[in-house]
Amino acid sequence: MICVAAGLYVLSQQSATQKWWQKVSLKLPVFGPLIRSRMNVQFSQTLGNLLSNGLPLSQAFQLTKTAVGQGYARDRLAEVESRIVEGGSLHQAMERTNLFSGNLIDSVRIGEETGTLSESIQKSGARLDRDFAASIERLMSLIQPVIIILIALVVGGISYMLISIIYDTMGLLRSRT
Repeated sequence: MICVAAGLYVLSQQSATQKWWQKVSLKLPVFGPLIRSRMNVQFSQTLGNLLSNGLPLSQAFQLTKTAVGQGYARDRLAEVESRIVEGGSLHQAMERTNLFSGNLIDSVRIGEETGTLSESIQKSGARLDRDFAASIERLMSLIQPVIIILIALVVGGISYMLISIIYDTMGLLRSRT
């Protein structure tokens, strides 16, 4: 058992395993959209701030890529960066990664077309941040009833076992007399 735990620990520390888990976590039913949403918020706020401070898109994107916590996402952003360096548009490169929300991609497209990329990304980041906060609040409001039901089931199960033991003991005592 200890060997299995040690093996899983060593395996989890490897870069390839971490990237695989990060990719899988983006597809989880409840938490995947939350992880993706948080990553979109972090990306848009960081890139928007860097662009509004006057950095060119290639440098701002390179710094934003390093700020993203997930290794899998960083690899996907490296692909976007290479397309930007080659002269491609940011929104088309973002579409190919399947990491970004449609609203963020649309904001980037509009920002590229109108020449207000930093403002567009910052506004989109603020909207995504509000949506993320609302999603967290909804999730937290669902967790509380689930925890109450689980506690009720555990207490009910323990109560049933105790009452069963008491009745069985009483039955044994009656049969002896």
